[in-house]
Amino acid sequence: MAQGSTPPDHCNLISQAYRTLWKDLDISYDKFIRTTDSKHQAIVKEFYSRVLANGDIYRADYEGIYCVSCEEYKVIALRLTVFIFLILLSFFKFLILVSYFYFKNVLLFDSFYFFNFVVFLLVSS
Repeated sequence: MAQGSTPPDHCNLISQAYRTLWKDLDISYDKFIRTTDSKHQAIVKEFYSRVLANGDIYRADYEGIYCVSCEEYKVIALRLTVFIFLILLSFFKFLILVSYFYFKNVLLFDSFYFFNFVVFLLVSS
C-alpha cells in the first residue's frame, strides 16, 4: 500500500487493475460487491448463523510439518520424503494449530464418489 493512502483507496486501485484484466480476458461478472457493503455483511452473518446452527463449523487441531521459509504446511506422502524432512529439520518444524473447519459431504458427478470440500453458499437477494 502506498504511503499515505487509505485501505479503501488501495482496494480501489487493486480492484481497477483486476477489472481491466478481466475486460482484456473477456471475463464478466453479474454484480460487484465490497466486503464493507451492508448487503455483503448481512449475507455473511446469515451464512455463519446457518452453519453454526447446523454444527458445520468445528474446532480441531491442524498438525503437520511446517516449512518456516515458505510459510506453508507440507504434505508428506512417502517415507523417503519424511527422511529428507528430518535431515533438513532446521528448515522445518512440527506445528500444531488450533483451527476452525467447515466441511460438508457433497455428492459430485456420481453416486459412488463423495468429496469433502468447503462449500460456499450463494445467497441471492
